[in-house]
Amino acid sequence: MEEHTSEMNRREITKLMGVAAGGVGGISLAGCMTGGGDSGDDSQITVVAGAPPTTLNPFAGEGVRAAMFAIQWMYSGLTRFNADLEVEPDLAVNWEAEDETTWIFELREGAYFSYNDQEVLAEDVKATFDTMYDPELEHPWAGLMGPIDSVEVVNDYAVQFNMAEPFTILPHKMGLRQAKIVSKHAIENKSAEGQPGHGGEFVDSDFGSGPFDLVEYEPSSQITLEATDDFYMTDDEDNDLPHIEEATIQIIKESYGKVNALENREAEILPIAPSAQWDRINGIGHVEPDQKPGGQAYPMVMDRTAEPFDELDFVHAVKYAIDKEAILQGVAGGQGTIAQDNIVCPSHLYYADLPNKFGPGAQPEEARSLLDDLGYPDEFEIDLVMAVPDHNQEQVDTAVLIQDQLSEVGVNFEINQMTWDTFLSEWLDHPFFMTSYAFNPHPDDDLYTIWHPDGEWSYKDHLHEVTDEAWQAIDNARAATDQEERREHYVRAQEVIQERGGHVFPYFQDALAGYVDSVQDYDPNPLQTSVPIRDSTIE
Repeated sequence: MEEHTSEMNRREITKLMGVAAGGVGGISLAGCMTGGGDSGDDSQITVVAGAPPTTLNPFAGEGVRAAMFAIQWMYSGLTRFNADLEVEPDLAVNWEAEDETTWIFELREGAYFSYNDQEVLAEDVKATFDTMYDPELEHPWAGLMGPIDSVEVVNDYAVQFNMAEPFTILPHKMGLRQAKIVSKHAIENKSAEGQPGHGGEFVDSDFGSGPFDLVEYEPSSQITLEATDDFYMTDDEDNDLPHIEEATIQIIKESYGKVNALENREAEILPIAPSAQWDRINGIGHVEPDQKPGGQAYPMVMDRTAEPFDELDFVHAVKYAIDKEAILQGVAGGQGTIAQDNIVCPSHLYYADLPNKFGPGAQPEEARSLLDDLGYPDEFEIDLVMAVPDHNQEQVDTAVLIQDQLSEVGVNFEINQMTWDTFLSEWLDHPFFMTSYAFNPHPDDDLYTIWHPDGEWSYKDHLHEVTDEAWQAIDNARAATDQEERREHYVRAQEVIQERGGHVFPYFQDALAGYVDSVQDYDPNPLQTSVPIRDSTIE
């Protein structure tokens, strides 16, 4: 395996130039911890995130945005998404399906893992997916990537995916944040003993080939990264990427504090702007607001196997009682789209504009009629307590409004707010809770993950017979080679979930973001799970 060397890399040249310009007092890039606008440093950028991460392991399934942002800077995938969510080459420069169950991906030459200067080869791709699909490791993302039966090394720069059944969207799956390529050497040597890809140094180290390298990991406060030496991509004028020399993710939990950081030029990018602060963001002269139709959702989840949610008429009564329009206005200031009690939003290719029988407004008469038929008194309290993580104000506000709306038809319950860490450790034990789902590029990413028995976020109710037709439709859609046939299956899944599922999706939040006007060539996509600063500059 060839070792990658160079006489003098870009960062060394930059630092030498800094010393030449400022003598001994020249800027140390690794020491610049404030935003570019505040410090005058035009090679540093600070991004604001909310909840602190628990790990930077790309295999771990971390759902916190700070970890998502950092991992996608540290690691690369075979493909990637542009601002329009179209699939583009990344580590792979070409791919094709040899038949319905065989895909070949050709790798670019000259991409390196920065921690050991070893070139990214087909053996690393194979090691990544072998680890992900090892049944003994119970990797959370395995099924999401598709029915991968095996991965073969064709040569150093070509890898073959053998699928257990026809699967036409594999190039899309290779661009997901969960499909980052990890060094084979790291998997074999940096993991906890007997746990390839888990524990060990993977918690707080970087074994990727992305545009930025990890410098410092302080999960409660910030994550600092610096530009990768000799990154394999250049811009349209053949200049080295990334242009930014240092990137910091700053953890700020409070919504007001996040906007303060932008207003005071302590940060350059707020990738997920709080809707309650949107008017304020629009009024800050040096901040560019960015609003796109999005798919971020804050649903209420009812376990369909737990009383009283095991009665479909009770679930329907709850859905009839909820005023989605009032929640959209009250929580998001109207910055979003009414949902249809399933995860597929209007921005998705296979969105079905279903008759919204449970919305957008409340239908208390319908709700009360169903409750009367079930024998419930005019006022009663259910035994279950709603668990609500407190790291996201939208979730808390939605829970309170739902509590008030259900009380209007006589259904009362208590709310238990808890820390994000507590929620993560207990959520599977709660049959009644609020959660949040990010917007993913393809409806399969959400439908499979949440409603298929093998999906990472599949709850107990989705193993129940009430939604078996939905996950069978999802399987059929994944295997369909004809797009119209695939659409029919995805539509059927949405219909079943709306009618029989235990989720209430009030609305889809618009993708709201803000960044200071000194940030150039920054085009956020509506996913809000990445911060695409690879091509950005600071004026």
